[in-house]
Amino acid sequence: MRAAPTATALAVQSRNIFIGIERLIERRIPFILRGMFNHRKKLNAVWVGISVLAVVSMVSYLLLPLV
Repeated sequence: MRAAPTATALAVQSRNIFIGIERLIERRIPFILRGMFNHRKKLNAVWVGISVLAVVSMVSYLLLPLV
């Protein structure tokens, strides 16, 4: 049985996940922007939701050490 992950290990893991998400979003920005100007409203709503979620998660990640 594995030992419980330490807080630092969890922090590093979450940081890696955030970096991965950030890179994914950076790569997808042109597609997101193109998608926003398309008339596919359902897809548009999904992309807006994902981008808002990403921004909120990044902001909360940056504010976490200040708390």
